[in-house]
Amino acid sequence: MNSYAIHGSGIGRTYEALYPIPREEIEFDQKPNFHRLEYFKSFSLKWIMGENWEQPASDLWI
Repeated sequence: MNSYAIHGSGIGRTYEALYPIPREEIEFDQKPNFHRLEYFKSFSLKWIMGENWEQPASDLWI
């Protein structure tokens, strides 16, 4: 999983990622690529909600 945010427009546009490409791997004039699976990592809401958090049951996913 990875998560992205894009802010602004034109030359003021900024891109953020939960797991960004390491700065030393960014090439000159490189454009954003949201499909680089090698930079995806696991994610657990327990990191935010605490270790005792349990995923609530959902009728949508039965």
